[in-house]
Amino acid sequence: MSAQGNAVADITGIEVRIQEVGQAGKQWDLTTAMLAATETPGGSMEPWRLVHRPHSGVPGTASPETGPPAAQVAESVPPRTARPTAVFAAWLAKQGFPAPPGGGVTAALRQIETEIQRLLENISKSPDDRAALVLASPVARLYIDVVSKTGPFRFLKRNDKLLLPPEALAEIQKLRAAEDALVNNPTPKYPVAMGIREGGPKGTAYHGFNDARIHERGHYAHLGAIVPRGVPGFLPLPDGTPVTKEESGRRQLAEWIGNPENPLPARVMVNRLWLHHFGAGLVRTPGNFGSLGEPPTHPQLLDYLAGELIKQGWSLKQLHRQLLTSATYQQSTEQHAEKARRDPTNRLWGKVPLRRLEAEAIRDTLLSVSRSLDLRMGGPVTRQREPDADALIKRRALYLMTNRSDKSGFRFLFDAANPENVVDQRTVSTVASQSLYLMNHPFVLQLLPTMATAASRGLTPSSSDAAVRRNITELYLTLFARKPQPQEQRLGISLLRRAFANAVRTQGDQAWHHAWQQYCQVLLCTNELIYLN
Repeated sequence: MSAQGNAVADITGIEVRIQEVGQAGKQWDLTTAMLAATETPGGSMEPWRLVHRPHSGVPGTASPETGPPAAQVAESVPPRTARPTAVFAAWLAKQGFPAPPGGGVTAALRQIETEIQRLLENISKSPDDRAALVLASPVARLYIDVVSKTGPFRFLKRNDKLLLPPEALAEIQKLRAAEDALVNNPTPKYPVAMGIREGGPKGTAYHGFNDARIHERGHYAHLGAIVPRGVPGFLPLPDGTPVTKEESGRRQLAEWIGNPENPLPARVMVNRLWLHHFGAGLVRTPGNFGSLGEPPTHPQLLDYLAGELIKQGWSLKQLHRQLLTSATYQQSTEQHAEKARRDPTNRLWGKVPLRRLEAEAIRDTLLSVSRSLDLRMGGPVTRQREPDADALIKRRALYLMTNRSDKSGFRFLFDAANPENVVDQRTVSTVASQSLYLMNHPFVLQLLPTMATAASRGLTPSSSDAAVRRNITELYLTLFARKPQPQEQRLGISLLRRAFANAVRTQGDQAWHHAWQQYCQVLLCTNELIYLN
């Protein structure tokens, strides 16, 4: 097995040859065998082809022309499959079919195929008469014998030990012992980190440092002139040094982007963090700071925060802290009539806009409040390829693998970014399927028992309303970080009592726990849990 010369492609040619152990030293080639198999006619005639094909030279079978195989081979094959051709020929003669010339049975098989097709059509028209139709046709009875797992033409397991020489059996025993050792003592997985290396893979056309060609009109197949590596001429490198032939230019590009005299990267980063915390950026077009984008609503504030980011050594934690402790972020989401009249689109940030959590945060919130979240830090990404993997894994969404071809899971239902595109700002939709997911999906329902157990701790159906009220308060603090209003407490107690009374007949001793599950599900479906207020 060897890889192709061009390591850029991910296609590897594999050739498999089986070498016989012993003096004969016969070889079997997978490629040749597969090519021969493609030339064999298939379809409904395939079972018959296996019955009537010549068996000369095939271990464990016989043919009318060559007679029975060697005694050793005959002992290794079950007697009922040792002479299928002879059985089939005898059946043909008994049914009155003409003896085929030269041992061939093609014409007879065609006639049998026609009868079988007619039989299957009759059975589909009259399924109640299936047994009578089969018993009335000798062709049907033979067809059943051929395809039946208990018929005379069934394939039984061979005893290959009688066919192999002692040295081959010893080699097989040795290989199986080695296989068992590998299975029982697997090699531990090594920690792996993805990275890049300058210069391209050795032994390929991409080795070394090469200038690229222009893709005319953006088409990959229409290549134009070769252009040296560098930056646009109207934006020269700070020191004016061109990229040498011994370098890729990545270092110069990184230094050019991160130069303190270049304010654009810091402004873009500040705008994206503002977008993350406030739902919209100071520049409402986060992917376009040019003339086609919108100007910032507060240019002085944007420049000030960009300067602070550079001054703090590009510390994102410090920038997060500065934004979250600001008076702007700590405003209420309630709308004031005068502010709404003067700034109807809230471009001046007179209030904090009400916004929904991202899909990943919603998922982690549901797992966290139900005490089901796996809080382990680090480790590899969980490679779960089963459908709806988001619901099967309890680790934080940070450790979930993103499958670009599968957009059917929880994250994409709640507007996660399309992994096939560059997304500067996510869309936010409100559709019925999102509410139905929270109400009915097994991912949410499986969280309820654990959550209900914690919420109802210390309570029984006979507990006083005051005791139930204390547990409701703790549940509200866990879910919403606030205490419930008196009306919310009354509604909760009423729901629990009513749900318990309805569940006594069907749930028995679990009726009280079932009532708390229903109450927890109601609270999980509220907007307050998944919206920032």
